[in-house]
Amino acid sequence: MKLGFWGCLNQSGVGYVGKNIIDGLGIQHIALIPNRDKGFRLDWVKGRDWTLLSVPVFPRAVITDWLDKTRPELVLVVETPYTPYLGEECKKRGIKTVNVAMWEGADDRLLKEFDYHVSKFDWEREHLEKVMGYKTLDLTLPTEIHKFKFKKRTGKPKVWLHVAGYGGFWGRKNTELTMRAFAQSKAFGTLIVRAQLDDCAYSQMFHSKSRKLTDIAEELNDDRIILEIGNKTGENYELYDENIDVSIQPSRIEGYGLNIIEPMMCGIPAITTDAEPMSCWGFNPYLVKTEFVTIGKKRFDKSRGEFIHQGVRFADLKEKDLTDTINLIADRDIGDDSENARARMEAMGWDKQRDSWIDALEGVIHGG
Repeated sequence: MKLGFWGCLNQSGVGYVGKNIIDGLGIQHIALIPNRDKGFRLDWVKGRDWTLLSVPVFPRAVITDWLDKTRPELVLVVETPYTPYLGEECKKRGIKTVNVAMWEGADDRLLKEFDYHVSKFDWEREHLEKVMGYKTLDLTLPTEIHKFKFKKRTGKPKVWLHVAGYGGFWGRKNTELTMRAFAQSKAFGTLIVRAQLDDCAYSQMFHSKSRKLTDIAEELNDDRIILEIGNKTGENYELYDENIDVSIQPSRIEGYGLNIIEPMMCGIPAITTDAEPMSCWGFNPYLVKTEFVTIGKKRFDKSRGEFIHQGVRFADLKEKDLTDTINLIADRDIGDDSENARARMEAMGWDKQRDSWIDALEGVIHGG
């Protein structure tokens, strides 16, 4: 197969997935979209035919030039919010396209021209097929399991971790709720809150105003809560020290769930919500029940007409439910949970997923 890759590679989950797929499939023709993450590195693309696209919004000529130069049989697309012509231009040339992962809220103006869409979980598949009318591929997005050293955690947890700094915008990580719930809990030990910025806590999803973590910590006045602001910005696995016992990530929404997947690869069980995709990786009794879910629907814009979102679910939860879950885990020997967390992630490793990816993509190229 002659594959091309067009997408954004950053410290977000979908960027991480894109890099894994490029490495795993040996993709040689790569068009990279610039991003804002300081930790973004290009050393791993050496030896490949790669292009760093210099503008966030691409005129059609940028796309056509790249396609005519590389002539792939199939283009894998990851998080391309400003590429409205890619699917259309691929169709003109008989090039197949697979949308691997898109940012939350993408709509049919961008997505409708792609031949197939990878569905990561049941609800997404149902929405893409029945609401959007798209063809889907049932594939698991692979992990870099080999990079994460496993250490079995045992006994009752003493050190808890919440990571707010990676993708903490929009309030998706529920950082303030996590701090408040932990302050109300009977948990022994400390909660470490790691963030790139102090000003990153949102009380509500899509709320325009954020709060400072330092202000919340001062308000709670709980010596068990420790802030680490401006923390490591390199590889994400550096976030998970050997002394961390349990991760608390009750996300409202995740494109992939990297902040849940990564600690579990280290053997750190993760408290998260029972909504997909978070519930796909987590397991009971670490899943906190959600209060309500909002689903992306048809919308109308005066200048652009009607369009349909690919589907977004915003799960919300009560502080008390998170506190109750923390209390439950605080009194639990987590040895078996630690091994279970690692085992669930090993099943997502590229060595377990490569053959199914190759079979699916060859089927798209040769089967229509």
